[in-house]
Amino acid sequence: MNAHEFLQSGDFNVRMSVEALENIGDGCGGYQEIWIARFDVWVRLIPIEGIKVSRADTLENQQTHWVYLRKRSDILPGMRFVANSRKFTIETARDPDETGRYTFCEVREIS
Repeated sequence: MNAHEFLQSGDFNVRMSVEALENIGDGCGGYQEIWIARFDVWVRLIPIEGIKVSRADTLENQQTHWVYLRKRSDILPGMRFVANSRKFTIETARDPDETGRYTFCEVREIS
């Protein structure tokens, strides 16, 4: 049995934009980093765990999620998913069962 057979078309019920970071020249030899929306996708978003990260004498709560979507070869680590005010950095993107049906991403929610 395939571990990903549980996915049904109705499971892809969250609409997200996929954004990529681009460097835009500032006209003075430098650049500015901005996020550019590339396309929208329907995904299945599954919360996995919350972790606490210590940064500069503060504890920060981070959430990790799994994101499933129909097969896309243009989703890459370093891009991000955006839904309303929520943002998710893509850490990995791969075909979970090598059937060419889905793309599976491990993401970290940006707070």
